[in-house]
Amino acid sequence: TDLMDLVARKADEPTFLTHTIGASSAARFAIDDTVGNAVASRLINLGFPDQADAFVAPMALGEAERARKLIRAEIALIIEKPRQAELELLGETGDDVMAMIARARSMAGEHNAAQNIFAQINAQEDAERQAFLDGDWDTLQGSADPVIAAVAERQTAPAAAADEEVNQVLARNSAMIEDSQVMRAEIEALLSGVSIPEIAPASDP
Repeated sequence: TDLMDLVARKADEPTFLTHTIGASSAARFAIDDTVGNAVASRLINLGFPDQADAFVAPMALGEAERARKLIRAEIALIIEKPRQAELELLGETGDDVMAMIARARSMAGEHNAAQNIFAQINAQEDAERQAFLDGDWDTLQGSADPVIAAVAERQTAPAAAADEEVNQVLARNSAMIEDSQVMRAEIEALLSGVSIPEIAPASDP
């Protein structure tokens, strides 16, 4: 445990990977739960989620088990298994747990649910991102970020603007038709009051 703790905290990456990825299952089970969690977290950060899982697969005790569940859930999210991530977090509470559940819901395409969870833990930026992915422009119009609010305003405006433009075109066309009818009537009235003289045929010289 002491050696693995030192490796996890201070060793350079090649040394760390040599002693952890190459560790036997007996060695992994023998080390302290907290140190095992630290090793797994560093493996995740280096891009080795499968190897990290080997260190957190056994159940731990007390607070170390809660941290271990979060690590296992993180691994599940990395390998794109959101439902597995939620299963790992069953029975746990706290904002960190809720944030991870929200990430799982988002990965599953449930952006509205993710938005609501982020809003509950006052993660406003994350909530707005989920609203954006869900196309919830009405909510985003109230954003404190003027750029986001402006985008949402433009997204909700086109339908009303298009209707108004159509109405304006129809009104202009109707006015043009009416003007044309009035003009035609005036011309007909004008012509009806004009007598056209007969033109005598020209005589031969």
